[in-house]
Amino acid sequence: MKAIFIGIILILQFISSIAQNIGVTAKYCDTLKLINDMLSTSTGGIYAAGNDYAAGDHQATIIKLDKDYQIIWKKYMGGSASDRFIKIRQIGENRLLLIGVTLSSDGDLSPYGYTQPTSGNIWVLVTDTIGNKIYGNIYGYGGSTIVTDVAVSNGGNIYILGKTLANTGDFAGNAAGPFTYNAFVIRTDTVLTKKWLKNI
Repeated sequence: MKAIFIGIILILQFISSIAQNIGVTAKYCDTLKLINDMLSTSTGGIYAAGNDYAAGDHQATIIKLDKDYQIIWKKYMGGSASDRFIKIRQIGENRLLLIGVTLSSDGDLSPYGYTQPTSGNIWVLVTDTIGNKIYGNIYGYGGSTIVTDVAVSNGGNIYILGKTLANTGDFAGNAAGPFTYNAFVIRTDTVLTKKWLKNI
């Protein structure tokens, strides 16, 4: 009986800890805002990447929080269509790597020379640690594309994993679509130049 009682106490403590965590995250969660990924800082703060439904469409968003989860700054990026950040990583001491998807070809996306909207290009962006854009690139140019993960090697090369319905542009020759996704891996160098793309 004593063992059962201790087990119940442990379960209740576990549920309580979950509830406390939900209470913290709910502060930043509603139907119009979404945090897709987070990165802890050396001072106990957090960088959060996601999207905010503003001005009639999703805008890619990066937020810096202090150790007490108070917002230090928030920046919106993208163009006039739907944009969202999916993953965030730190590269080096003073730069952030943001991976997302975009439907825009104007605004922050205009420097890449892409003019024809599709149902989802991969957007890769490097900023400093206060959210100022340094450089970026776009990959895709086809059908719906989803980013699922990203990794950075010791040498600084970037590997982007995802799935796509596209079979044109960077995905030319892909057997996917119109309703069957194919997995892919993209490798870029440290300045986001595509080195190769492999369909899996």
